[in-house]
Amino acid sequence: MKRAYSFVILQDVDPLADLLARGRARGSVFAQTAVGADRGIEFGGRRRLAIHTLLDGDAWFERDGADAVALRAGDLILVPAGAPYRVVAQPGAPVRPHGTEAVAEAAHGRLLCGAYTLEAILSASLVDTLPALVPIRAAAAGPRVRLVLTLMREELAAPGPGTPAVLDRALDLLLALGLRAWFADPDATVPGWYAAMDDPVAGPAIAAMHADPSRAWTVPELAALAGVSRSAFAGRFAQVVGEAPIAYLTGWRMSIAAQALTDEPAATIATVAHRVGYENEYAFATAFRRHFGEPPGRWRRRV
Repeated sequence: MKRAYSFVILQDVDPLADLLARGRARGSVFAQTAVGADRGIEFGGRRRLAIHTLLDGDAWFERDGADAVALRAGDLILVPAGAPYRVVAQPGAPVRPHGTEAVAEAAHGRLLCGAYTLEAILSASLVDTLPALVPIRAAAAGPRVRLVLTLMREELAAPGPGTPAVLDRALDLLLALGLRAWFADPDATVPGWYAAMDDPVAGPAIAAMHADPSRAWTVPELAALAGVSRSAFAGRFAQVVGEAPIAYLTGWRMSIAAQALTDEPAATIATVAHRVGYENEYAFATAFRRHFGEPPGRWRRRV
């Protein structure tokens, strides 16, 4: 008997998928640590994005300028770069720097920690939209997150060939699922590009620009995708996304270019310019300087 197979082909490009695909984790840092009953842990906050989950017990996350957040087993928390933050059994408890030898004391809870290295795309277009502490409850995260966490725990406990790649991809999955849960929270501040995904006017334009960022898009062309007038499209896009359509396209192109300049040392500036829709290097350099405050060559040497 012949067996029937069905396939789901995902062709539409959405901004979150594009950001995550371009900003994949590489050389990420992972650790398991314990929160002491009498003494907590202080993290430096220098990693561009850290993801923690409480494996058991409970704990508080504290950061200056933000409300303290209580976590229970199975909860996640995303922590963008910024001020140092503390993980303690009770608010105000003393802490030790992460990585120092723990004193012999009872563990109040165990943490699984992952941290991204700097990614230009991730930094500019995604991480900077997040608040100082982003808690995601186990119930909101769902069973898929639990599967990923199980994979990470087992891989850390028994590493083998390819373990760094497995953990990098697992961190990507954890971030994607965590962000999906966070943006679905009615109390979350959703970035404009994410809100646009479900908008009948701005959504088709956002998808088109991400699918083909090098194309010389015009406002009339983008308006036609939604079947509305140019003025109606421009007004609605700015209302939902927070900036004009061509300004959004330019910013996205500059982020792609910045990532390419960082990740591809052999790529010439002219090659990168052409990839993001600029026919000549001078026009690209002018746009890049306007966006980042310095020309692409100097930016590349600095980063």
